[in-house]
Amino acid sequence: MFVRLLPVLFSALLFSAHISRAGYNIPAVIFLLLIGTLFIKKTYILRAWQIVLGLASLIWIQATVSYIQARMSMGMPWMRLLFIMAAIVLFTAFSAWWMENKKIKAFYGFRK
Repeated sequence: MFVRLLPVLFSALLFSAHISRAGYNIPAVIFLLLIGTLFIKKTYILRAWQIVLGLASLIWIQATVSYIQARMSMGMPWMRLLFIMAAIVLFTAFSAWWMENKKIKAFYGFRK
């Protein structure tokens, strides 16, 4: 099951690094500790993580807009940043969708 959760784990680690870089170290550590909840076999855990990853995608979008505006105001190139951040947003959203996998849902106790 660990391998099936790798996209979710990577998205969570990446988001935690983003939180930490923004100067919120304690929330970043708490978020890292919450990764352990992924291994609790309850249906609400799966849905909670899907919501968290969906919200993380929205935060990534907000960060993308902010970073691009900053680069544009300084006259710096921003197109590469846009592609990188778009990949992060899409990967995080994909991770939320990935948790709909039949075997992952079975792990969390969903019936067919």
